[in-house]
Amino acid sequence: MKLKILVPVLLIIGVFFSAFYYRNELILYWHTDPEFHARFEKVKLGQTQPEIEALLGKPVHSLRFEDSSDFVLGWPRYEHITYAVLFRNDRAEIISDRFGSF
Repeated sequence: MKLKILVPVLLIIGVFFSAFYYRNELILYWHTDPEFHARFEKVKLGQTQPEIEALLGKPVHSLRFEDSSDFVLGWPRYEHITYAVLFRNDRAEIISDRFGSF
């Protein structure tokens, strides 16, 4: 009798805590445009800015560093999370699908 009650209760608790633990992942997944995400996944290291802009469109955010030729371009994803590409020597050096705010 105790197992008939204990197993469903443990399953419900497990589902609840799993949803709570992965809530940020789930929210981000639900609010991400799948078409844009598929295009972003095609971005490769070493591509130039015009190649990436042809694939993703004009960036909404840009960040340039003082005394450096490095810069970051960003496209919105959800709330304060953006897709971002860091360029060094006019080539994509770092690609991030979870860059913070600009």
